[in-house]
Amino acid sequence: MKVVRYKRVDMRNIQTFISAVALIFIFNIESLAQSGRADSSQEKTEKVKLKVTGMTCAGCANHIHKALSEKKGIVDNEVKYPGDIAIITYRPGEIKLEEIIRAIEKGGYKVKKLKS
Repeated sequence: MKVVRYKRVDMRNIQTFISAVALIFIFNIESLAQSGRADSSQEKTEKVKLKVTGMTCAGCANHIHKALSEKKGIVDNEVKYPGDIAIITYRPGEIKLEEIIRAIEKGGYKVKKLKS
């Protein structure tokens, strides 16, 4: 009769293999998530320069900046006082220029679009 001997399985090798598979899985999920975010952030944006009158201090500029930052579709905004200028980058598919102007005028300021 022939005796069959089995090799003893080293648990460290199994744990290493499982860890490697888990890391590969995690990195693939993460890269898929990042590619999805990259697609949405690459949507078309437009930049507009507005003359804002009625600001009397840096606090006014901060107030406008904060109001614009809370609007969906506005990617970036910079409000300058002195200078009375607002430079806004936005996604036209999510917010219209008229809505941006209304948001500023709601604070009591007057807005005029400047040529870029």
